[in-house]
Amino acid sequence: MRFSKTELKILHQAANANNTISQIARALDKSDKQIYAAVKKLIDKDILERRDRQIILRNHTHIAMLAKIITKKLCDVLADSGIDILATLPADAKEISQKTGLKIAIVYRKLNLAKDINLIKKENKFIINNAIWNGMQEFLDELKKYEDNIDKRIPVGSMIYQKDSLVFSTKEELGYQKTAFSAYGQHGIKLLLTKNYYCISEKQLSKKDILLHSLKVQEKENSIRNLIYIALFYFKFRIFSGFEHETLYNLKEIMKGKRIDKYPTLEEIRSRAEVYGIEL
Repeated sequence: MRFSKTELKILHQAANANNTISQIARALDKSDKQIYAAVKKLIDKDILERRDRQIILRNHTHIAMLAKIITKKLCDVLADSGIDILATLPADAKEISQKTGLKIAIVYRKLNLAKDINLIKKENKFIINNAIWNGMQEFLDELKKYEDNIDKRIPVGSMIYQKDSLVFSTKEELGYQKTAFSAYGQHGIKLLLTKNYYCISEKQLSKKDILLHSLKVQEKENSIRNLIYIALFYFKFRIFSGFEHETLYNLKEIMKGKRIDKYPTLEEIRSRAEVYGIEL
């Protein structure tokens, strides 16, 4: 996520009741034309919106957090590649360069600006100085959560589980291939679900793909119910080759009679298997 200095200052103004082009222009000593151009870019980025000539922050938690902590000195650090760099921390300069693709000289320039205002400190690696800049780490954490769950191809509010061959869930009915638990019905395990799981991929999904996507969902949702569903699918089709996954290993241990914390019991799995006529 990148902003110019002017864009960052506009966010701060909009969060502090300067909500018109002319008010912001006066506060920043810029022309109305300059502010209008910058506001339009922020609207295009889904950061601001206009309501009856008022400039309003979009309802995104990370943007509200950012607008709250912005200061004049902080604008110099955050502008352009600054947020991208801070989002990689904890890291050293070489790691930041590798993660962002930025030249090492640009990385050091931003790090030096951040050190000048005590925004970061070094403890083996550079980290945010939370003692002085309260709210910065929270903003970066919230930004990551937002970016992990945003893709223009899918509805707002969807949950993303995998970005490569996008796997996501939504309550809406879409035309993409169903995967994970939504695809189980195509293979004789019809489930009552509160949302739909999809994959955006050109290839036809195999049973292994569907199982892998189920595991991706479970990593985020962490549900006993999901584990039972995975066990039913896994053991019905005996998909034992080509997988090394802790969840599948634990399910096999449960089938031997072992009890594992935060996993269903063998009795729970057997009870659901009987409903679908699955032999374990």
